[in-house]
Amino acid sequence: MDETVKQICREIAQCEGDISLQKLEKALHLLKELKKRQCREEHETQITELEEELFSFTAGHVQGQNEIRERTEKILDKVQNMAFMEGYQYAVAILEESMLGAK
Repeated sequence: MDETVKQICREIAQCEGDISLQKLEKALHLLKELKKRQCREEHETQITELEEELFSFTAGHVQGQNEIRERTEKILDKVQNMAFMEGYQYAVAILEESMLGAK
């Protein structure tokens, strides 16, 4: 975690230091950026795993077109769900930022 965020969290927990609205907003922004980075890394890992699964059954000895079709559909469903969740999280983040901006 970023040292700035850690320091702000320590100050809040200990009820000391200058806990201004600007510091809280900065900490929130930094936490959101860290979360975005973590989500992006998790998505990249999941996509890589799905790609490897696709390669494994197309390069290996898979019996029958139906099995290939079913496994491909399952993988595509997973990718679509990941894309939906990423879009949902982005929309929530924008909404939160606009609400903070309105205050």
